[in-house]
Amino acid sequence: MTTITPTQPAARPAGPTHGGAGALELASRTAWIAAWVVVAALVWVTLTRQFDVTFPARVTVMLQALVPLVYLPAYPIAVVALVRRRWFLGGACALLVVVHVAAIYPALGSRSLPTWTAGRCCSLRSR
Repeated sequence: MTTITPTQPAARPAGPTHGGAGALELASRTAWIAAWVVVAALVWVTLTRQFDVTFPARVTVMLQALVPLVYLPAYPIAVVALVRRRWFLGGACALLVVVHVAAIYPALGSRSLPTWTAGRCCSLRSR
């Protein structure tokens, strides 16, 4: 039995074969850099809260006032980073999640509901 091989080189496929992969890689790299920028900003907020730093005043004080909300991006970044096996980024975000819970925990349940809500909400009595 003989094997027949072509004597001419194979034709090149039409169009670029890796153009989409290059754009996807660029978008992925940009997203990871953006995630690290968010983590750096959250570390800045954490350190400024811990050491009572208010410089630059406008940005820092605003971020410190929004602590219950400003740490929320750390949650999805941590999940995606850990699923994608970016251990260092995932660990940093997990640590920021612990800092967030520790920062808002004292405020949870510290005040009772206003008196005007008594009897109006969550009443399941049949009339």
